[in-house]
Amino acid sequence: MDIILLKECALSLKRLIEKYSSDPEVKLLATALEELIEDILNDRVGLPLDSSQIPGRKLMEETNIRQYKDLSSTYSTFVLEASGGDDTWGDLRKIVNDIKKEIKN
Repeated sequence: MDIILLKECALSLKRLIEKYSSDPEVKLLATALEELIEDILNDRVGLPLDSSQIPGRKLMEETNIRQYKDLSSTYSTFVLEASGGDDTWGDLRKIVNDIKKEIKN
């Protein structure tokens, strides 16, 4: 998990929520995420979180918030980072090592 990237995502998400704050559904998202974003920015949360602990998914899926592509994308990245991050290279290394072990046997 990359704490710096998570904080950058949290800050970007906060700014985008402010940008679209005239939308009532975005205001609901702001209320849902406000405490978590502030906790992350101030190092007051244990990480990683289970993605089900991160508010806003239902709002993102079932409202018109998804029309804001930048907000939607940033929210997705935020959830990914808060729940442990993307370790694609680590996963690939593990697969390669497993294959190497199988070949040796």
